[in-house]
Amino acid sequence: MKNTAEGKMKIKIKDYLKHLWINKYYGVIAYILLPLVIIVGISPDNTDDAGFFIEMLFSNYVLLALFMYAFGSAICRKILNASQVKRAEYKSLIEVPIRKYIEDLKNAEVALSDDINIYVSEMEYPFAYAIGQKTLVVSTGLLEYPNLMEAKVKSELFKMFNLGSSTILLLLGNNIIIFFGSLFLMFSGFIDALTGSRRKRFLGGSDAGDGAMLFLFTLLCLSVWTFISNLLLKSFVHKKTYEADEFINDIGLGYELCEYLDLTKQYNRPHRIKLFEFAKPSVDTRIGQLQDKGVQYTF
Repeated sequence: MKNTAEGKMKIKIKDYLKHLWINKYYGVIAYILLPLVIIVGISPDNTDDAGFFIEMLFSNYVLLALFMYAFGSAICRKILNASQVKRAEYKSLIEVPIRKYIEDLKNAEVALSDDINIYVSEMEYPFAYAIGQKTLVVSTGLLEYPNLMEAKVKSELFKMFNLGSSTILLLLGNNIIIFFGSLFLMFSGFIDALTGSRRKRFLGGSDAGDGAMLFLFTLLCLSVWTFISNLLLKSFVHKKTYEADEFINDIGLGYELCEYLDLTKQYNRPHRIKLFEFAKPSVDTRIGQLQDKGVQYTF
């Protein structure tokens, strides 16, 4: 496997954006820029100032960088209720085998960071999620299936290599930007509707009615945001997921991965987990793809 830009151990934002552009992931690029377009498009009249647009573009870049690194990872760990591996039994059951998996992948020319941090989440749902290039969270529920852990964990580690693991940070960052940006604009529109402020806006108009329209338009933006996110990220997420599945099959763990995927259907997926499964192909689709590649699996 070639040690391409996808396999750099430390991915900078500019490298990530370059990767998206070179590989023509225009939907992801549009997703990154969409909050900027929305906020600039419905903000006050100073949006027609080029300086304001540049400031917003720079702010968007800084916020993206913030979420793509330690801050975003910390929020994801909080969502998953993950903590450092401290107990001796968890170290032997989680950290020791995973360090071996990391070395296995490095020997297979999969470039990974030398300082991947492993965390444990005491949840019954069996999962492992790579977050960015340096964080891996494993649930205690997955420990109940030691024969399946290798396939799942190595799949997530490979996503660190192909940058699929950065999607969750991008999704989280943009959702927070949209949420607080919309909250501010809703408040602004509500105040304008009450006071009759006559500030002009990019969308036209300048009276209190426009404040009410801004308030309603912001609500509409929030209601369709999930649909737009899925539309723009779906192709990218699917491609990265299938790449990881193919790699797992190539190293002889395709059957175990199918078994793990079927296993997850037996559990009620916690709401907090849904964020980490966003836009991924269905379990049956992934199993079907692996079966087409020769995996002799039947439930």
